[in-house]
Formats: sequence, structure tokens, C-alpha cells
Amino acid sequence: MKIFVHGFFHADPHPGNIFVLADNILCYIDFGMIGRIGLKSREDFADLILSIAQRNEVKATDALLRLAVYEEEPDYASLLRGVAGFLFAGMMGFWLLVSIINAGGCKLYKQ
Repeated sequence: MKIFVHGFFHADPHPGNIFVLADNILCYIDFGMIGRIGLKSREDFADLILSIAQRNEVKATDALLRLAVYEEEPDYASLLRGVAGFLFAGMMGFWLLVSIINAGGCKLYKQ
């Protein structure tokens, strides 16, 4: 939830990096892998999650393209087929999604 409200994320949240203090206060340690995401990207990511939940391949593909960075225009039809296969096969693995994005000729992160 903190990623959507505050735009902050801890990229290594295993039990050794998070403690629960008195009154259920979370205490993060080891800030070697943290980041911030701007409001527009948070909105686009929320759109992506909602379109996946709704199994709407067109909206999911459009959200992916808004989140991705690419030098050449991706093959939309190919990306759409990959996203549709992902949605309708019920496979929710992140790495499958990354491979679909890469097959479409773009990256999910900005350098």
C-alpha cells in the first residue's frame, strides 16, 4: 500500500529487513534497495493491476506501454497477444510478464 500512497518502496522486504515494534509500527532497515515512484507511474501501475484483475488485455497492454521505455515502437499486436495469453492462462508470474514486455521490444524500468 505504501507504494501507491507515498510512492516509496523497499525492494528487499524479507523478515531480516523489517521489524515490528510496539503498537504494530513497522521498522525498515537496510535501505540498500529502495526507490520512489512518481504519481503518474503509480496511477499507470494501478491501471495495470486493475486491468489484469478484469482480464482486459487491451487496457493491460496500454498500461504496460505507458510504464515501459522503448526506443522503437513496439509491435502492439504481438504484445497484445502475449498479454492476452498471460491473462487468460491465469499465469500471474512476474517473470512471465517481464518476458512478454521484453518480447514486445521494451523495458519495464527507466534507466
